Amino acid sequence: ANLTLTVPETQPTADVAVMANGTTLSTPQPTATLARDDWQNWPVFPDSLSQRARDIYSAGIAAGNDPQRFSKIGDCQNINTFFLALYDEPTSYTLGETYQPLQETIDYYAGSWSRKSISVRGGFNVATIFNPWFSDKELCSENETPIDCELRVNQPSVVLISMEAWWKGDPARYEMHLRRIVDTVLAHQALPILATKADNLEGDYDINRAIVQIAYEYDLPLWNFWRAVQDIPRKGLEDDLFNLTHGIND
Repeated sequence: ANLTLTVPETQPTADVAVMANGTTLSTPQPTATLARDDWQNWPVFPDSLSQRARDIYSAGIAAGNDPQRFSKIGDCQNINTFFLALYDEPTSYTLGETYQPLQETIDYYAGSWSRKSISVRGGFNVATIFNPWFSDKELCSENETPIDCELRVNQPSVVLISMEAWWKGDPARYEMHLRRIVDTVLAHQALPILATKADNLEGDYDINRAIVQIAYEYDLPLWNFWRAVQDIPRKGLEDDLFNLTHGIND
């Protein structure tokens, strides 16, 4: 089902947005914020893509983005040591019968799983991703931000966005910068996929609420990672209740 169907009764009304190549997309404008209150019930993975998400992806391919590349935007939880890289090493994982159909997807995106993203680094947050100081000086232009450099160099068709808590624990600032991240990815005509986080350092889940609200407003795919870890001891977190356990990261 379309992601917005998980938010019953109130549906977005449509405005119009035009992408850089002239493609017209509907821009949903929610009439309520039910997504913030219902986020814990959103599925771990969406069952299908909304039409708007499909349009964004198709427009990006037409503009020259590589359909077999994805990029990662994240912090210490997303470095290659812990996040996805093993899928470029066939001897490092087994899928079993249940998940064997995923091998086709793994093969399709070969090279992206272990690629070192310019927009992933320990200590990154939703604000520092826009600081040119942290860009790769060998790959990036002067004053180019890590996110813009990654999107320019890799030309991905899909971008995974997984950022943990804003360093001061301020959900409003987190949401402001996350919106800027999404807008930047859309400006490069790639499809953003947002992810909720396992921890609750802010104490009231306001950051996960903000992540889901943005996914709802922009009609984008959401990976509800928070829900995926609820049956794992300590919600998959170390004693600090922030870092993921080694088993989860693997």
